[in-house]
Amino acid sequence: MSFVFKDKTLVTLFTFAFFLVGYIIVARLLKRRTDIIKYWKPHKIFLFFIGIILGVIIQISPYLFQDKNFYSNLSVYNLFHYATIYSLFMTLLIVAWEELWFRNPILNLATHKYKQIYLSIFTGLLFMALHLMNPKINILIEGPELFLAGACLTLAYYVSRSFYMPLGIHYGNNMLESMIRDWMQNNINQVDVTGSGITILILLLFMIILILIRLNKGSSLSTL
Repeated sequence: MSFVFKDKTLVTLFTFAFFLVGYIIVARLLKRRTDIIKYWKPHKIFLFFIGIILGVIIQISPYLFQDKNFYSNLSVYNLFHYATIYSLFMTLLIVAWEELWFRNPILNLATHKYKQIYLSIFTGLLFMALHLMNPKINILIEGPELFLAGACLTLAYYVSRSFYMPLGIHYGNNMLESMIRDWMQNNINQVDVTGSGITILILLLFMIILILIRLNKGSSLSTL
């Protein structure tokens, strides 16, 4: 793997810096600095890696269920063959500014568990609606998946009381998606599972589990 500096790096770095500054300003204006510090505590960073594993599972599961040739052709080398340090870094930056946008301090205004669940559903709808601006996305096919993904990420934020877990889930999912997409371009017999029922079922199950954990006051995750 190699790192190649490209023009869009500056744009992505600027966007990340813009949302990071905005995140800090909103936290100060809402007087939520103490809450935010709790969500960024260094000892919780292990949740980032747990999130990556969850994101990878969510992304790869539909292929394993729907494409009988996928598993036999899959290897870590095949996937990382199409990855570079630059692409992994850029994916992390893009995911980070998206998370700074969607998992911002406004979420911390909802302190009651039911309000947090309702707000999670709203962010899922917002996440889906914003993708209407992308002409490449068929909202009828991909809409349910986008809604559930957005809702799950916010629920993960509340359940873990950490910014790291939704960041890890988002990064793991997008990172593997990019690798698989590049790999599939050279494997024309592979199945495209975009908007698949398996993905929707997995995300729906994940959302239900997160809601049940959030409703359980004695959850170890919710008291981290």
